[in-house]
Amino acid sequence: MLRRAVYPIQSRRPLRDAVLFASWKGKACTDNPLGIAEALRRRGDDREHIWVINDYSTAAPAGGRVVLSGTEEYFEALARCRYVISNDDMAPYFRKRDGQVYLQTWHGTPLKRIGFDVDRPQFASGTAYFDHLASDVARWDLLLSQNPFSTPILRRAFRFEGEICEYGYPRNDILHRGEPLVEQIRERLRIPAGKRVVLYAPTWRDNQFYANGRYRFDLRLDLERAWQVLGPDHVILVRGHHHLANDVQPGSRRDFVINVTGYPDIAELFLVSDVLITDYSSAMFDFAATGRPMLTSLYMRVGSETKTFTVTALLQLVDRKKIGLDDPIARYVQGVPDGTAITLRELADMRSGLYNYTNDPAWQEAFGRNPYRQWLPRQLLAYSFSHPLMFKPGTKFFYSNTNTILLGLVVEKVARLPLATFIKRYVLRPEHLAHTVFPPGAQFPAPHAQGYAGPSPKGPLVNVTNWNPSWGWAAGAMISTLGDLRNWARIVATGELLTPATQKQRERFLPTGIRGVRAGYGLGLFKDNGWIGHNGSLPGYQSLTIYLPSKRATVVVLVNSDINYQGSELTTLLGEAITKIITPHHVYYLPPSPQG
Repeated sequence: MLRRAVYPIQSRRPLRDAVLFASWKGKACTDNPLGIAEALRRRGDDREHIWVINDYSTAAPAGGRVVLSGTEEYFEALARCRYVISNDDMAPYFRKRDGQVYLQTWHGTPLKRIGFDVDRPQFASGTAYFDHLASDVARWDLLLSQNPFSTPILRRAFRFEGEICEYGYPRNDILHRGEPLVEQIRERLRIPAGKRVVLYAPTWRDNQFYANGRYRFDLRLDLERAWQVLGPDHVILVRGHHHLANDVQPGSRRDFVINVTGYPDIAELFLVSDVLITDYSSAMFDFAATGRPMLTSLYMRVGSETKTFTVTALLQLVDRKKIGLDDPIARYVQGVPDGTAITLRELADMRSGLYNYTNDPAWQEAFGRNPYRQWLPRQLLAYSFSHPLMFKPGTKFFYSNTNTILLGLVVEKVARLPLATFIKRYVLRPEHLAHTVFPPGAQFPAPHAQGYAGPSPKGPLVNVTNWNPSWGWAAGAMISTLGDLRNWARIVATGELLTPATQKQRERFLPTGIRGVRAGYGLGLFKDNGWIGHNGSLPGYQSLTIYLPSKRATVVVLVNSDINYQGSELTTLLGEAITKIITPHHVYYLPPSPQG
């Protein structure tokens, strides 16, 4: 009634020079709107600041006053404030007047699909969200962007053609000047002095909601085990996303776990936290400003990055004078087409001419029929060997998993050890890569990320976490973590496990000859614009591990999906975006290969 009666009347009255702030649709007075309000006050702005709230338990920030959503005062402010600043879409009945300025700050770095980029919405509101979003975007005068990475994504995802202000995120100002507040915040949360603070802040899932439309909190942290490992000198803060229903359970140890979902400002929680555990992209980028550690180290399948380990194992045997790179594969493995003409070097360089078994239609049909099947190396090779040699060995580049399967068999024959054992004993253990695993089958250490593939006839996404990667074996079966791969990037790129002579041979990166691909490939590694490393992809997962020796820079990207975007792997796009920022003169980009 008030909306239909008061709002139209107030909309005919003159605008006044005041600012209306809306944060999380009135749930709090925080985030970018608060950062802007505080900056205005520091600069001497004396305009009236009015905050939309959903209940009177929410206090107004210093120098401002609150209006309760749905009241007469609220509709008067909505109609007459010259400036409207919000970090989310406004109520559908909001009608921007001539002379009003609507600044949309949004509320996170888009390391996921947002807005109209969500092509298969699973929201509680369904596709009706898009209709409301389009109506709201049409009213925006300005859109805030936090960095060059986000600007083009925000423009595309919201289909916004107006001015984008790439100024950074005001909500992070407190992380650079809020140190004096730390003791006050700890006292407010009743965290005893001396206790280390772990903040657990998972994201929300748009397909996990109750019948009433509220999103469900899905706790994936074993709090009892955490207590056993961390002990009484730690406290865990559990922060549910603001979209979630109030069903975050703190567990039985009240002095160890504190539910801070209702705490007004997550930035203050960042200030008192020693470490963050999250899969929430917004939290990752904001917390990075503190310089403190973040744990996103779930175990992930790394696909073809396995090749870097297998070829390193092979080169260690070269250093021991057990084999030579110019030895023919026929000396170690029988039945290889033209095996006397193909050398180990050509296999490691991807220049053997052998057909890639994963391209074989019969293999693809068998894998699709039963993705849980346990494969043996010889079974995989049989699909390849049913095809003639594609070209004379050494004359062309062709990426083939068959090559690395054969090299794995060479290591086993010469070392008289299973490949997984050799890699663990002579590659992983010396470099303390304790969280890198070569599983015999579908085994997957915990905690691990769920892997998603799609689309498929069964739906937009398929959980393929437990599909058996034994089909990749020496070419693609391994598992690792962000931390281990960060170390491995430098180790493998600089040849820490090899003699200088062997490393020099590995650094002979030959051109692929593929149109549009500038990267060279050699002995299980590629080099692109100075970056040395490898990528990986298998159902449900993508990875990228690269190192730039001239800058001693490392980039590791792990994604729990194998779905490409506009023909490019997500890890390639992320690698490009990251290197544009950190090493603008050495931007990484590996275009899609026509070889598949």
